Amino acid sequence: MDVSTELAALSRTIDAGVLGQRIKTARIAAGLTQSELASPEASAAYLSRIESGDRRPELKLLLVFAAKVGMTLEQLLTGVTGDRQAELRTRIDRAAWALEHDGPAALAELRDITAALDGSPESDTSTEVALLTALAARAAGDLDDAIIRLEDLVEAGPTARHWLDAAVALTSAYVAGGDAGRAVRLGEQALATLDAAGIAGGDHALALATALSAAHVAQGDTDRALQALGRVPSAAAAPDLAAAYHRASSAELENANVHLARTFAATARRIGDDVARRVRAARHQAARGELLLAADEPDVANARAALERAVDMLSGHGSAAELAAVRTALARAVFLDGEPDAAVAILGADADADLSPVLAATRDLLLGQIQRRARKAKAAHESFARAADALRGVAGDRSAAQLWFELGSIFDELGDADASRDAYRRAAAATGLAATGAAAHRRATT
Repeated sequence: MDVSTELAALSRTIDAGVLGQRIKTARIAAGLTQSELASPEASAAYLSRIESGDRRPELKLLLVFAAKVGMTLEQLLTGVTGDRQAELRTRIDRAAWALEHDGPAALAELRDITAALDGSPESDTSTEVALLTALAARAAGDLDDAIIRLEDLVEAGPTARHWLDAAVALTSAYVAGGDAGRAVRLGEQALATLDAAGIAGGDHALALATALSAAHVAQGDTDRALQALGRVPSAAAAPDLAAAYHRASSAELENANVHLARTFAATARRIGDDVARRVRAARHQAARGELLLAADEPDVANARAALERAVDMLSGHGSAAELAAVRTALARAVFLDGEPDAAVAILGADADADLSPVLAATRDLLLGQIQRRARKAKAAHESFARAADALRGVAGDRSAAQLWFELGSIFDELGDADASRDAYRRAAAATGLAATGAAAHRRATT
């Protein structure tokens, strides 16, 4: 039986008369008689007493009733069903958006939502609304009201829904309200929870460390303020941070801390969504930059700007290989823009990265061209040779074929006939293999 702590508690504490009326309303809406809903788990007479508020059904029986009327347990207990539930969810999402962009404006909407949820103060939805309302109250300048609301949420303890988010907000609110002692006590408790979960560098920890530092400053202890800031390591790359939250969520589930696990899982998903959006935008910019470079009349300035944006968005978010590929394109744009030294520095950022043979060859080919322009003939020849070595063994790749052709042309100009013939031969072989592979793929997919 998978039932949240809040719903189990609500089934025991909701007014019996309110619960009975909700069961009756749901039964009638489902077109069932009392006998049809009750049988075989209970008698019609017992159901009649439940609907009149004289008896409170056990949780197991409530689950049976909910299934028979086509509702979830939360819908049955709260009376929030169908279109009304969708409307409430939409209003909550809109209020959350307004809180992010115009805090005070969200307060009236959240109070209306709270009124619509009257009678189900312990439901999961109500707890979320309570947290948002507290945050909106603070944004509107009502710090006292925000603290009272947050204290109600924190009082339930770390195993309760939204406890961590409420604890972070309340620690900061205590600092703003001049109660540094309470801020330190609660902040330390929340940080200990994160430490135990193995999440030391996430958004929650950063907010807590900042609030703790401010609390220690208010108490005149700058040393402890600096120590508080030092407890949170420098921000991890977003994919690593998302993975840490995901692992912590799994561990909390094993420990039966369902709500903390849910908070961690939601944070992991949010970080993952943010990463995915940034990576998609970065790829769009990178494609634009590379196309501008490849044009008959390259638009170097705009290509460089697009590739710089792509590198910025991928840093700490995309894979190392993808970032290295975009940096390589940026280095080419910077070189064409008349800054060879800057281009070499960009290439050096990925000197120790584990690169594919084609990308490694691409980078060495570009480095050789830069060195050749600088009249460093020996260094350039060594770079071209490394590019050729990286490509040996790569088969059926159009990019490799193109690189071999470029190397053939370069070795021709350098007067290295043997290397030139070998490069052209390998280019032709790679082109043929790539064409054969493409034809085989077409046959397999038609």
